[in-house]
Amino acid sequence: MASSTSKNLKEKLLLLFLVVSILLIGIIWVEGLTDRPPATPAYYRDTFQVDENFYLTVTAQIEEYEAEILATPERP
Repeated sequence: MASSTSKNLKEKLLLLFLVVSILLIGIIWVEGLTDRPPATPAYYRDTFQVDENFYLTVTAQIEEYEAEILATPERP
């Protein structure tokens, strides 16, 4: 008698697990079908506004810092 009650409980728990799993998969699937605009992250900042009262100059030229391609030195 005890084994039939235990077996009955196991079957009910397995059925409950399957139903909950299928329900959660269905919710995820339906959520994927909805067309929502992408959420903008809160860390985005406004666009940069340039103050025309300041004169900006280029202080470093790229050509000065280009890496020179050299052969790999051989080991002595």
